Amino acid sequence: MASNSYSDCERHYPKQSHPVPPYFANIPHSGDSWTTSSFDVTGPQPSRSNPFGNPPVPKNGTTYPPEWLHYLTTTYNHTFIRTYNIAKGAATIDRAIVPPHPGFAFTQTLAEQALTFKNLYSAAPPVSPWEAANTLFAVWFGVVDIALLLERDEYATDINVRNAASYQASLDELYRFGARRFLLVNVPPMYLMPNAEHTDVSREAVPDFNARLLDVQKEFLAQHEDAQVFLLDVNGLLEAIIKDPKVTPQTAGIRNTTENCWDYNP
Repeated sequence: MASNSYSDCERHYPKQSHPVPPYFANIPHSGDSWTTSSFDVTGPQPSRSNPFGNPPVPKNGTTYPPEWLHYLTTTYNHTFIRTYNIAKGAATIDRAIVPPHPGFAFTQTLAEQALTFKNLYSAAPPVSPWEAANTLFAVWFGVVDIALLLERDEYATDINVRNAASYQASLDELYRFGARRFLLVNVPPMYLMPNAEHTDVSREAVPDFNARLLDVQKEFLAQHEDAQVFLLDVNGLLEAIIKDPKVTPQTAGIRNTTENCWDYNP
């Protein structure tokens, strides 16, 4: 990029009218650093004054501007939404399959995050009451798994197979304690990211993981006919945006999609 000034990297997020279905009042979310907002499950719970519970808005989020869930919660919605963001940075799907980075061994995997939510919010009475009919369980995993496998030179399609099975097992666990509506998010095009490494292998690993996630959706729905499972194709969305940022009004101000810009990571 010719200049590292903020003007070269500026993004605009105008308020748009693309709401989630109005019956969603609560969004528990599990994931990794693409989503975490440093929510403390033992702290203040989501409320009218702070739909994220803690920390105070707008300081939740590991980056600035805020995370995507902030917009889903406060902008693209018809009704008030409480977001229980139990996502943890550096999280993998299952530590028995892909152990987290040693420096983040304390993080919670998808299986562990599902158990955390179950233990805290299925008590009688729960910390914050919720109903299956108006609660959307959002899950975004896989980025860290693939990144670590590539970094360790350990990628194999068999690991994606095992990860998909563990992923579905966690969804089954959430279903058993009452969850009925799910949003799954696939892995973005890591091979197109600035400073991407191992691009040849990631061009195989990412589509393979996403295909197996689609299989998880189909298999889960086949086993649980009363459930709803939405799959957000963030991979296709970001592919289109990287090719031409003007495809969405929210990204029309981006001027460079091929090089790293530190103004996005203050």
